[in-house]
Amino acid sequence: MSGYDILLDASGLVCPFPILKTKKAMLAMEKGQVIKVICTDASSVVDFESLVAVSGDTMLTRAHDESQYVFFIRKE
Repeated sequence: MSGYDILLDASGLVCPFPILKTKKAMLAMEKGQVIKVICTDASSVVDFESLVAVSGDTMLTRAHDESQYVFFIRKE
């Protein structure tokens, strides 16, 4: 996915910091905007699934390779 409004690089951060930084960034976003979050913490997959379940926002895509996890989340 290539379209996003905000890029948050949380590489090198471990739980809970990727989620905390994402929540803070999303507070400043408008409805319909998309944030791309890059993480290196493997636990971020579960954390981001929980975040969207609680917040009501939409996980558009998520992907990972050997070294990073990428999430695209739309603010609802």
